[in-house]
Amino acid sequence: MANADTRTVDFPTYYTVIDPVLRDLARRPLSRARHKGSGCSGVAGAHWCDDCEQTIHDLLLDGFGRLQSTLAGKPPRTREGRKIREIELGARWLTTLGTPAMSRHAAEQLRKRPHAGEPVGVRAARAQLVHHIILNLEPRIRRDDAIQRGASAKPDRDLKTAAWATPLRSDHVAFDLLLDTITRLRNGAPDPHAIPPALLHQHRIGPPAAVRLLRQTLNHLHTLRPAFYLANIAQYIDNGTCTTEPLLSGPEDLYTEREDQERARRLIADLIKGSRGPADFQAGPPANGSSRSLPDHATSPGFRRTAQADHPYRQLLAKLCAPEVPAAHELLPWIGQEFNLPPQDAEILLRHFVHLAAQADLDWVAHHLTRPLMR
Repeated sequence: MANADTRTVDFPTYYTVIDPVLRDLARRPLSRARHKGSGCSGVAGAHWCDDCEQTIHDLLLDGFGRLQSTLAGKPPRTREGRKIREIELGARWLTTLGTPAMSRHAAEQLRKRPHAGEPVGVRAARAQLVHHIILNLEPRIRRDDAIQRGASAKPDRDLKTAAWATPLRSDHVAFDLLLDTITRLRNGAPDPHAIPPALLHQHRIGPPAAVRLLRQTLNHLHTLRPAFYLANIAQYIDNGTCTTEPLLSGPEDLYTEREDQERARRLIADLIKGSRGPADFQAGPPANGSSRSLPDHATSPGFRRTAQADHPYRQLLAKLCAPEVPAAHELLPWIGQEFNLPPQDAEILLRHFVHLAAQADLDWVAHHLTRPLMR
């Protein structure tokens, strides 16, 4: 490779050659990522919007940096440390463009589809200074734009690892529906309830039941972390119209939700006071078709019904309302010991309590737990 003193490419030449083809290939990913596939147009219509223009400029600068490093004898390398020879071929070809007319002709060559007999330098420049630069452009733009709006860079990772999301992970079917919905919304899907048939088949659940479960899970997420719900769910629905309210399909849902909340609060109050036992515990949606009632083991002496501060009901609710909720693998052994339950029934109990606390509102439950016990 010749040294940088004899082989250089100034930015105007690079811009003339690369900008047209870069825009050609970036147009659709940017349109899908930012404009729901309807195309990008600025205020005057002659130029793209400011965000897309800025993205193109950033991509051009990235490519120019790769080109300059290559011309300086420091080309990019593979993960194994080997030089990428293809970019050296493309850089060498660009140094031969001595006039504006040659640069414009080179730009037309790059905008054509690759074909047999195409100069090696043209093919190499297109691959390394255009295709490589826009690799995975659409998901990168979606992620960067989401971060700017306050959303998570990887919401699925946060839900899988965050301590506060532990209650959401207690039902793997509901959790899978939630992860799928967040991914679809991030990728531009307009309807959060349009659950893919493959996912329904995987979990052997019908569309109506899946939608109901998803709605409950979204409302549960809203209760647990309103800010996360707003940033990663609400702002992607209805063309970005944000709402801090849970998803409701109609007026009847509002009344149903209020009734469920009041019922859950009465039951929690009775459980805390010890005036109700496990046989009265009928709250929460069934888990994968299981009965709403607790298992027979729940009637064992392990269920203490005295109104004491260390009552296991109070302790479990306090753990679920804590700022840092214990992980399921920590809660389940504790539940099994305190309530004298085998692992499978301990998981059922945890699911019921998670749904019950969410229906009642975690802040309300936490406040109720601080009230003095009536003797």
